[in-house]
Amino acid sequence: MNNIKKNIPPKKDEYAYFNSKNRGIKTHWIIDTLKNDKIKNGMLCHYSLITNINPKYYFIINNGKITNIETEIKSIKFNYY
Repeated sequence: MNNIKKNIPPKKDEYAYFNSKNRGIKTHWIIDTLKNDKIKNGMLCHYSLITNINPKYYFIINNGKITNIETEIKSIKFNYY
């Protein structure tokens, strides 16, 4: 995945990824996606890739193909643990 260009901000019609371990990412996007023929609304996204891959790390989530980018959120803070 290191050789594939990450698009920040994410792009419509590409695949959305969320990295739950990367707390250094300050900006997130709320998006709608299509995955396994199901529409998912209100998903969080850090970046998009043109390639649909299954990440090898449990903390990176492929949320499916972006159908709509709702809004950008800056400086969001999460309490993971």
